[in-house]
Amino acid sequence: MSSSAHRKALLLVTLGVLCGAALGAGTVCPPQPVRVSLSDYPTGDYLKGQGDAIADPDPGRLVLELRAVERRLGCRLVLLRLPNPRQLIGLKRGEIDIATAMPAAVAQAQGLDLPLRDGRPDESLAVAHSDINLVVQRGREAELGEPWRTRQRPNGVVGIPTQGMAADLARAQGWRTQALSRMHRGPDMLRLGRIDYWLVALASLPEELKLQDGKLVALQPAVLRTAYFHAARPAFRARNPAFVQAFWRAVHEASRDTLSELGTTGR
Repeated sequence: MSSSAHRKALLLVTLGVLCGAALGAGTVCPPQPVRVSLSDYPTGDYLKGQGDAIADPDPGRLVLELRAVERRLGCRLVLLRLPNPRQLIGLKRGEIDIATAMPAAVAQAQGLDLPLRDGRPDESLAVAHSDINLVVQRGREAELGEPWRTRQRPNGVVGIPTQGMAADLARAQGWRTQALSRMHRGPDMLRLGRIDYWLVALASLPEELKLQDGKLVALQPAVLRTAYFHAARPAFRARNPAFVQAFWRAVHEASRDTLSELGTTGR
C-alpha cells in the first residue's frame, strides 16, 4: 500500500472510531425494550381502536408520535394497550416502564415521575391538556345548569368513571354519583334518566359519541382542566435517567405539531 493510500486508510479508520464513539456517547437506550402502556379505550383522534390491539392503518396521533420518538431515539418501544386500572397494577409490579397519557394529578398520586420545573409538573412538556365537563341532555340545560353555574354544585346524580381523578373529585365534593363501568354508556344513561349529569372529557370520546348530534350539552364552566404526561416508573427512571429525559424531550417535539385537546377517562 502506498504511503498516500495508507494515510487515507488510517484517516478513514480514525473517522470511523470517532463517529462510533460519538454515537456510543449519544446512546441512551435501556438494555431491554421499553414497555409503554396506553389505554385500551379510544380517545377520539388521539388514540383509535378499542381493546388490546393497535388500530391499523390509523392508530391515532399518540401511536404515531411514539413511533416517531422510537425512530428519533433509536430505542425500541413495546406498546401495550391495557385498561387503566391494569396499567397502574403493571407499573407497581414493574411490568410497565412508562404509562401514557396520564393526568398529572393521577401520576403524582401514584408516585410516578413526571418532568418537573421548580418542583411542579412542567406543563411546557405536557403532551396534551383537556377540560372535563358535566354533560346533560338537551332540554335540561337550564334546569341542571343553573345550580352548577351559580353554586358549582350539580343538583342530581352524576355519572362518573369507576376511578381516576374526575371520580375522586366528584366523591370528595360529596356529589351524588353513579359509577359507569363503561364510559360510552353515558348518553344512554342520560336518555333513560338513570343519571342527570355525565362527567367526561369530551375529547376522549369516539366521534360517534361526541355530543350526539346536538342531543347533549356540555355545561360551562368546566369542572376541571388538566395536563397529561408520559409518566415513568421511578425505579425505571433511576436506572435510565438519560433515556427518560431524552424520551420526554422527544415526545414533546413529536407532539408539538399535533398537540390537541385530550381527555382520558378511568374505567
